[in-house]
Parts: sequence; C-alpha cells; structure tokens
Amino acid sequence: MAAATGDPSIEGGRVSQVGPCDVGMRDVRTCFDHLPGRVSGATTDAMRTPAFIGLKDDGGILAEAGMLP
Repeated sequence: MAAATGDPSIEGGRVSQVGPCDVGMRDVRTCFDHLPGRVSGATTDAMRTPAFIGLKDDGGILAEAGMLP
C-alpha cells in the first residue's frame, strides 16, 4: 500500500511518530482524558512550592500558610 500511496511513513515496515514533535503543539492537543491529570498535577506542584499544602503517603494536609484569614 505504501508504494501505491507513496507514503514513506509506512514504507518498509517503518513506524511514524504519532502526534506533533513540537512540545507546544503536543500540549494543545492533549486529550480530555489526560488533561485533568496534567492540570491537577500542576496545581498540586504549584501549591507545594510555597508550602500551602503538605503531602503524605496516605493523603494531604492544608498548611497554615494555605488557610484563608
């Protein structure tokens, strides 16, 4: 079929890369199944940096710095 279509990505049993090579485009094309995990991970990391939350093996705790007045 590759010879008929001239598609070099499948010619000779080679496999082409799926998805964009550019990191920015890959982020834009993140599917809705993976997006919540990436957003929650980034949010958790952002809250740990100024020590608003603390994480343990069995859960997390809101630090005093993260409490509203």
